[in-house]
Amino acid sequence: ESVLQIEEARQHFQDAGRVIVVGTSLTVFPAAGLLDDAPALAEKVLVDRELTVVPPGFRLWPGSADEVLPTLAQAWRSSAPQTAT
Repeated sequence: ESVLQIEEARQHFQDAGRVIVVGTSLTVFPAAGLLDDAPALAEKVLVDRELTVVPPGFRLWPGSADEVLPTLAQAWRSSAPQTAT
């Protein structure tokens, strides 16, 4: 099945320092294939309440998006490098 802007999405994955994947079966392609495009050194998190198999390089944060994402966002905000103003 064709996915609009899949190449643009692939480029974003390739350029990402951090990747969040939320609520997926990881079986619908070509979108599921984007996970392979994330850089090896990127911080990669999968948020899902039912998934038990986690792709290599990803950490599982079990739970629903509304439970997990605020905590994850806060953790990432507090660990973000400070920029000069």
